[in-house]
Amino acid sequence: MKVWEDKTTFQDENHTTGYFYKAVRNKCLNHLKSKRHQLTERYADQNIKTYETEEFLMSEAVVVETTVIIENAIKELPDKAAQVIRLSIKDYTNDEIAKKLSISVNTVKDHKKVAYRKLRNLLGFLRQVLL
Repeated sequence: MKVWEDKTTFQDENHTTGYFYKAVRNKCLNHLKSKRHQLTERYADQNIKTYETEEFLMSEAVVVETTVIIENAIKELPDKAAQVIRLSIKDYTNDEIAKKLSISVNTVKDHKKVAYRKLRNLLGFLRQVLL
């Protein structure tokens, strides 16, 4: 929003990507730091030291960013395929998904096959980043 409101211009696309990556990263870190305050009320001081480390904050930031990226990729799928994948993520079996969505088990398998193929294409870059 700030970039939009201030009408910020960038020299090229690489500067834009870097700027937005750092902005999102910093926003995530700020959010996690604010959660730290909530954690201090619930956990003993010895556990808080773990949550205050840079390593913990960075790993949580990666989890948040990755979750957002995956959710955005799932939104790109056809509606039924997205429903099947979301239920699959929640550990539903193919039979349970079929009953819940009133479709056959083979249709569930077909939706999964289509969804996984599209998600591999959309999320292929994550392998390089996360490994």
